[in-house]
Amino acid sequence: MCGITGWIDRQGRVEGVTLRRMCDQLAHRGPDGEGLWIDPLRTAGLGHRRLAIIDLSDAAAQPMPNEEEDLWLVFNGEIYNFRGLRRELEGTGHRFRSGTDSEVLLHGYESWGIDGLLPRLNGMFAFALWDAKRQELHLVRDRLGIKPLYFALLPGGGLVFGSQPRALLEHSGLRRAVDPGGLQGYLAYGYVPHERTMFAGMNKLRPGHALSWRAGEHSVRRWWELEYAPGRSGGGRAAIVEAVRERIADAVKLRMVADVPVGSFLSGGVDSSTVTAEAVRWTGSGLDTFCVGFDSGGEDDVRYARMVSERLGSRHHEVVMDAAATRALLPRMAEVLDEPLYDPSALATWILAGLARRHVTVALSGTGGDEVFAGYGWFASQARYARRRARLGPAAGPIGALVRAAAAALRPTPVGMRAPGVLKLFGRDQPERSFPIRGFLDSWEMGRLLAGEFADVSERGHLWVHERTWRPEWPLVPALLNHDLNAFLPDNCLVLLDRTTMARGLESRVPLLDHRLVEELFRLPWEELSPGDGDKRLLKEAVRGFVPEEVLARPKAGFSPPFKVWLRQGDLDELHRGLLAGALAEDGVINPGFLEDLLQRRALRRWNKLWMLLNLEWWYRRWIRHEEPSLEPGGEGA
Repeated sequence: MCGITGWIDRQGRVEGVTLRRMCDQLAHRGPDGEGLWIDPLRTAGLGHRRLAIIDLSDAAAQPMPNEEEDLWLVFNGEIYNFRGLRRELEGTGHRFRSGTDSEVLLHGYESWGIDGLLPRLNGMFAFALWDAKRQELHLVRDRLGIKPLYFALLPGGGLVFGSQPRALLEHSGLRRAVDPGGLQGYLAYGYVPHERTMFAGMNKLRPGHALSWRAGEHSVRRWWELEYAPGRSGGGRAAIVEAVRERIADAVKLRMVADVPVGSFLSGGVDSSTVTAEAVRWTGSGLDTFCVGFDSGGEDDVRYARMVSERLGSRHHEVVMDAAATRALLPRMAEVLDEPLYDPSALATWILAGLARRHVTVALSGTGGDEVFAGYGWFASQARYARRRARLGPAAGPIGALVRAAAAALRPTPVGMRAPGVLKLFGRDQPERSFPIRGFLDSWEMGRLLAGEFADVSERGHLWVHERTWRPEWPLVPALLNHDLNAFLPDNCLVLLDRTTMARGLESRVPLLDHRLVEELFRLPWEELSPGDGDKRLLKEAVRGFVPEEVLARPKAGFSPPFKVWLRQGDLDELHRGLLAGALAEDGVINPGFLEDLLQRRALRRWNKLWMLLNLEWWYRRWIRHEEPSLEPGGEGA
């Protein structure tokens, strides 16, 4: 696990001072070492910050060349099947100088090319490979987007890239300005979706995609895509359950490989308990487990985690945070995350990662279990509304048209701030029906909240992520899963996990996102995976017998710190006034007049919208205005 960065310039202007600044911005991702390399022609420069996990010797240092030094690699992540690939490559004559998984990428590229290499990899990875002979760069991101990778095109055909936006911002070719599309995406979804970022001129490489650059031209292609292809199971339900159990066991076993201590996050929920129980099976005893709770909420997590730890025999560590002390830490997330993120569990995960890093260098996480086993409450909500709509039959169309017209007419009125809720049932299509359950600000609200150039929002602009990921030809459950696996998971959950753990110099691994498990689940008829009730029945059946029954019977709680309690400790009107006089309003990004309507007591998801806007304000102060963000947005600093 590391931080990578680089600069490609066809005119030979790559220089070390800028490259080092870019690399230094990623020091937290790699506290164990750094490396820089610049091509003699100065057309390419690579930087690397190292967190040593496999092969702790200097032989594993990066940037890493092949024997002829005409290929150079910087790599962030882990290739879990590297030993098998290494044996295959050694059988064809390749010789290795290190024991690291990184070197497999170099020799694999030599033997199979980039298109032959990628399907062979099982892991989490973002890497850059410079082919000096061809003067060609390849940027690659893993299938599900576990590891991040950002890039920006420069004037004159150049390119910069890095593990986090902060590295790219050190290059003079980028200016610190807000991207309108990224801002609108954040306001709609609470995270910055797909290829967009919050910074003008900067993009994300999407999961399962690869970018190739040569002679100032670049192309991006998708190298992996999840497909719903249900088949028959010869052994019925019992065979399905056994296959899932074996796949989870193997996924955890692969992720125990490390030359440093490995522990596990343990919240006491089904996902983290499953991963921890399997890890204990492979390690025997002595696994370190970690949990965080809050004195104003989250006590159940602590209690269940203790119980699971006692049953499994792990060495358990926990911290219970005081709500008042925690509230003072909230603006710190702007520094940790680089981009605004609504999800309040970011702070909790950052605290948890700090606890874990005192004992281990790698922590297993249950992240992804809800996305692959359909465990969120919004699956149940959308399935419920779909059944209601089906009962209306042909009348759903004309009734829906009347209801939508009435809701649109009411929007400017106080009661109209709740009108979009009717679209859960009467939206024209599934993207429009999904948004009130999952989204925050629709196009009508964004067009009035945003000011100047940012206020140009199309009528369905808030739906573009749902529209892009929606598969109308699929049944409802796999289609909803497809949205989460292509948007919410990589752009919210995995961004959160990567930033908060790497800020502590801790590697996080996610066994439930092993791509073989995900592909296997999408080969099941959807009824076998989930009827859409959010219960994760298949997962529970697969782990029954080694995960305590109390956990399997526990109502879903989620890892949700009490952000409403934190906000109520301050005066709501005071926080509101802070936004009215904040940096976003002062710089003409938002229209403070509309905040009164957006946050009034009848408004849909009022507290959530306040929390989202506070995080945006803190981010804007830190990354656009270079100020210290404060708890009260209009304040002088924390």
